[in-house]
Amino acid sequence: MTKNRSLGFWATTYVCTALLGVALALTYVGLEQPVYYWDFAAYFDTFSRQGTLLIQSPLEWLSHLRTSIATDDYSAAILVPLMPFHIIFGDSRFSYIAGIVAVYLVPTALLIGRISYLEAATGTSSCRSWLTVWIAAFLYTPFWAATLRGLPDIAGCLALCAATYFLWKSRFLTHEPVISGIRVGVCLWLAFVLRRWHAYPVIGLGISAAFFCFLQVAKDRDFPALRNAAVGGLCAILVVVGAALTFQQPLIFKILGTSYGDLYSGYKTDFVSQIVQVGSRLSYVNWLLIVFGLYISIIRQNRFSLFCAVASALTFVLFTRMQDPDRHHSVPVFLWLFPTYAQAIVAIVSMPALRSRWSNAAIAVAAGLAFFGTFFP
Repeated sequence: MTKNRSLGFWATTYVCTALLGVALALTYVGLEQPVYYWDFAAYFDTFSRQGTLLIQSPLEWLSHLRTSIATDDYSAAILVPLMPFHIIFGDSRFSYIAGIVAVYLVPTALLIGRISYLEAATGTSSCRSWLTVWIAAFLYTPFWAATLRGLPDIAGCLALCAATYFLWKSRFLTHEPVISGIRVGVCLWLAFVLRRWHAYPVIGLGISAAFFCFLQVAKDRDFPALRNAAVGGLCAILVVVGAALTFQQPLIFKILGTSYGDLYSGYKTDFVSQIVQVGSRLSYVNWLLIVFGLYISIIRQNRFSLFCAVASALTFVLFTRMQDPDRHHSVPVFLWLFPTYAQAIVAIVSMPALRSRWSNAAIAVAAGLAFFGTFFP
């Protein structure tokens, strides 16, 4: 496939997926009761105010945005890419949700779906297998559960997914360490800018990357690569710290002086309850596929899937030390579980006895039922 044809294919795929997502958002908004409160209304109300301010006074909007990034716990930066939807379609709830779906959710689903498929597939690639993984990624419940309720935290997952890709592509910063470290650092800082609490998945991803880098170096006995990884890691850290202190210094000092464990102690239960809460956000079918995919990943040595699974577990452990994860808090956890989910799907579709269009149709129907069954029990 030539470069132009490849770009055309992905542009068409994005547009078609975005249109499907917007149609789903329209259906959901039409069914829900238009009563929004607390976190379900916080960013929606800010979306309306920011859009109105941008239309009335662009310079004042820029000044307010800069101040919000520097000082606010709920930064308005996450809403900047959604402003065209406000300008074109107004400040309705549908405009807001459709913007999140088109700008953040669909690219995240396509990116993690494609990377997961490429690492899970063995031998020649199959359009049928990719189609099945695409359906699974698009209907992945954790991406939608928070988004349809007005929580835009999927935005940070797009940045985290990009950081994951650059880490993996550079073999954990051992190849082109400086440029790769800068890319990873920018992505991690963007995740933090978009949602402050993404500091936890940032740390989880960093620890997982360091662990698998050491395993890789020990396996290959390539000790110069460890030096490259250290240089790349230092570049990433310098980018994150430098950008944070440059653009968010008041917020950073506020965070360092706040005990969030004490602040959110009322929102924390025991560890078992936290596991039950997170477990309830996927159907039994999804969890069975994730467990099966983890087993297949170990057997086939799919290190990308295992790397992401460790990052997911670390994120859960780190975040739950502060409070119970709500729907939007658990999105990064499920983001990094998707590669094992995709591994199971690819393994099933690739079985000789199931290489038929009916097997793909059955998996697509199962994914759809799991998706809608979660929203409409």
